Amino acid sequence: MSSTRSTTSGEGVMDAAGAATSSYPSNPSMTSSWAATICRYMTEEISGEHHRHLLDRVVFLSDGVIAIAMTLLVLDLRLPPLADLSSGTLRDALVSNIPHFISFVISFEVIGIFWMSHLRMFSFIAVYTRGLAFLNLLFLMSIAIMPFSTTLVGDYGRLTLAAVFYSLSLVFTSGTSNLLWFYASRRGRLLDPAVSHADVVVVTTRGLVTLALFIVGTAVAFINVQLASIVWISIAFVSRAAERIARRRASR
Repeated sequence: MSSTRSTTSGEGVMDAAGAATSSYPSNPSMTSSWAATICRYMTEEISGEHHRHLLDRVVFLSDGVIAIAMTLLVLDLRLPPLADLSSGTLRDALVSNIPHFISFVISFEVIGIFWMSHLRMFSFIAVYTRGLAFLNLLFLMSIAIMPFSTTLVGDYGRLTLAAVFYSLSLVFTSGTSNLLWFYASRRGRLLDPAVSHADVVVVTTRGLVTLALFIVGTAVAFINVQLASIVWISIAFVSRAAERIARRRASR
């Protein structure tokens, strides 16, 4: 992989040294002033320190949004006012809260898995582009809606629509995560030159397996809500197994 990369069709890319490069098609119909403005904007040189700062800001924002989303999940764990202060009444209240606790555990696990995947991806990414930042925002949007979908499935988990909505939110999150990785890893354009082909294969495989499992979970939710929850919670084990198999095959 070359350490100096440039974009096509008008997207600026900062190379590993921090310089911004650009290549854009000449178009006779462009006005000279517009072309000059675009040229200056896309070829603006950025220092290496500032280039690293841009990637750091993307990561810091991501960590913040993910941390807040994980914290907000616990707000769904609440007890109703007790009719009387007795162990029996408290026990009944705790039992009635089990669906919320289950949805909390599943969502916390899922968001944690996506955070670990995001952490790994950005440990491989060495080049910043505006497209990368935009796709990362789409991913964060899917994370930010997780507390809402968790509350929905906790309150109305027996309803098919609630389970399907929750599962579709997981598909959306997994889809944006995969899109972010495909954009960064395509021909290694945004990756550190030291990243191996095996690393790319492992991350890609785990992401696709996760997406496929959530799609299966959505289909299952139309048939059996309880079975769909088993599919959701199994993601940690299935994706880990897929990663090991992919790494073993890639290292041959």
